[in-house]
Amino acid sequence: MEYPMKKIFYVLAITLILVLFACENEEVKTTLTIKNESGKTLRNAKWQSYDFTEDKSDGHHITTYYINPGSKATKEVTAGSGYIYFEITGKKLRTQELVVVDTGDNSVFTFTDNTVVVETTNSSNIGPLGGF
Repeated sequence: MEYPMKKIFYVLAITLILVLFACENEEVKTTLTIKNESGKTLRNAKWQSYDFTEDKSDGHHITTYYINPGSKATKEVTAGSGYIYFEITGKKLRTQELVVVDTGDNSVFTFTDNTVVVETTNSSNIGPLGGF
């Protein structure tokens, strides 16, 4: 009678080890998507050290990518928190809201004309994005 119990124990132990190794090797992606549902074009959008509107070169021309109204940009990021910094019509702005991204999340921050933003060169100038 002891033999079947030992066999079950070994099968369960091996199964547990395989499950632990499979979970350990699983790659967890963490992303942040910036959606622009405002009427403004966002330029130089950055969260922490991640640039969501990178300049790209084909060797002859440099093309600056914006986050145009109705579009979005997604980056794989490291979990953390910070403001989204960006420019519109020559003004340097940031979100008033701290944007938090947790490990394994596919976080989305959506800009609308009503998103409250702060001018970085004049922090007392706070208002809705649509007003800038």
